[in-house]
Amino acid sequence: MAISENTQKVLEYLKEHTGEMITNDSLAAALELSPKATIPMVNYWASARGGNVVVRSEPVEVTDAEGNTKKVRYISYVG
Repeated sequence: MAISENTQKVLEYLKEHTGEMITNDSLAAALELSPKATIPMVNYWASARGGNVVVRSEPVEVTDAEGNTKKVRYISYVG
């Protein structure tokens, strides 16, 4: 099964930004995709089927610029 161009873009972006604290929202914004669209792509690369080359952190509570608190998971390329 061939992977989509956007799924490949997700992997390339994560490779280029290894070591950075990337969230699904920031990933989606950088690739001009919706966060809902990138979730299955990240899940693919984090699965055995995708080679387990991406990991997600445990949920971390963060506060945004407006003072709102929410939980996020950071995404990292591990090769």
